[in-house]
Amino acid sequence: MIKPLLSKKQIMRAVLSGLGLVFLLYFFSDSAIMPRYSSLRRKISALSRVNADLRDIERKRAAAPEMRRKIAELNDRRKILDKQLAADKNVPPLSRTISSLASQYKVSVSSVKIPPVEQIGNFIKADCSFSASGSYDGVKKFWSALAAEGCMTHSVKIRPVSALTPENAVKADFELVYYRYKEP
Repeated sequence: MIKPLLSKKQIMRAVLSGLGLVFLLYFFSDSAIMPRYSSLRRKISALSRVNADLRDIERKRAAAPEMRRKIAELNDRRKILDKQLAADKNVPPLSRTISSLASQYKVSVSSVKIPPVEQIGNFIKADCSFSASGSYDGVKKFWSALAAEGCMTHSVKIRPVSALTPENAVKADFELVYYRYKEP
């Protein structure tokens, strides 16, 4: 018969030692190591969020001089426009007239440009250019109504928008001269 390498007692000790080792690993990993590991994972994720926030703050801080320059530029533009608006305080009737007539005749007005007004004696002269689009009849009636309001037409270019649009849609580019009496 073959003689075994290990006795029954030695095999039993090895099996019990292995089971004890497995039990100890399970016990320590479940009760001692796992809570620490999950706590460590929470701290690592919190740290990564803080790092992302810091990178975002650094990026915003780096962009701050550019933003300050843009704000200063916009403030300068606003001051210039405020001065122009103060000079053009007598022109709003013209812009109101154009917008009210456009809505009345279902005409869309865009690209309105009203440069600073000139004073000629007791009159205010304002040049104005804009584009209007709508049906042919609407643009024609809008143009007639502008003339009735005292807007002298300097030039008008009327062209069809497309052959496929409904109601014979046209686009007109207007250049007007507007005179208004100003009391001395």
